[in-house]
Parts: sequence; C-alpha cells; structure tokens
Amino acid sequence: MPIEKARAIIAENIGVQFDRAFGERFVAQSKAGALYRIVGHSNEGIPLHECMMCGPTLSELVE
Repeated sequence: MPIEKARAIIAENIGVQFDRAFGERFVAQSKAGALYRIVGHSNEGIPLHECMMCGPTLSELVE
C-alpha cells in the first residue's frame, strides 16, 4: 500500500481504530518522509526479508 494511502486511512481513523498518540506520530513521520527509506526496499507483492544496508526486516507475505 502506498504511504499516502496508509497515511490517509490512519489519519481518518485516529482515536477510532488507531491509538491517537501512535497515529499522530505515524502521520507526522510519513509527512516528513521518514518512511520512504523503509517502504522503498521492496516491490509490490514481494516482501523483503533482509536488506544489505539495514539488515533483517519485518515483512508480511502478500498473496
């Protein structure tokens, strides 16, 4: 999912579905560009389990 879409979903549901403090922090960090380094590592549908620069990463199997 693109960062912008995730940010919109979380921002819309802060305090309802998502914890207010964590949701606000996620929105702020995504607006600041802090998440592009993480998300940019893998192609859509292909989870990355290890990055040569960052080391092991958490990923979820996308089917």
